[in-house]
Amino acid sequence: VSAVRFATVAIGFIGVIIIANPTGGAGFNTLGVICAVLGATSSAMTWLMLRRWGTQENSIAISSGMQLVAGAYCLIMMPFVWKAPIWDVATPRDWLFLGAVGIIGGAAQIPLSHAYRVAPIAVVAPFWYTSEVFVFFIAWAAWDELPSWRTVIGCTVIVGAALFLLAHETLSARRRASPA
Repeated sequence: VSAVRFATVAIGFIGVIIIANPTGGAGFNTLGVICAVLGATSSAMTWLMLRRWGTQENSIAISSGMQLVAGAYCLIMMPFVWKAPIWDVATPRDWLFLGAVGIIGGAAQIPLSHAYRVAPIAVVAPFWYTSEVFVFFIAWAAWDELPSWRTVIGCTVIVGAALFLLAHETLSARRRASPA
């Protein structure tokens, strides 16, 4: 991993930390942040293993397998964390949004798996962090939830890191492709 790629991943992660607000504050949920960090670590390990599997399996098979493993993990954890939903509060619009998030998220997993198969992990990882930005837009569009100033700053850092890496990788590829 080059220094630029490592720095970009680190900067993107700093954006996530800004959003998580580990220093405390109103609404800070330590268990939630711990679960998010454990989830991110698990995800990183999955992407590393994907590099090895990618030569034998296609993106759809890998994505389906990952969804099955994640589903099994959620079923195991469900008795410890699940709270019965209040079904009468959810509107048809809420169900539509939740269904769309599931379908779009599942469909997005396929090209993401392909990207991790064919591109260096350090190049793809900052773009994975941009999911935080999409969460902001979905929450705003679906539930009229506005982000805190920390979320806006964190999203700006994440997107900035991803755009910087995109520009750097594009320029590097052009330099390698042009004759000396």
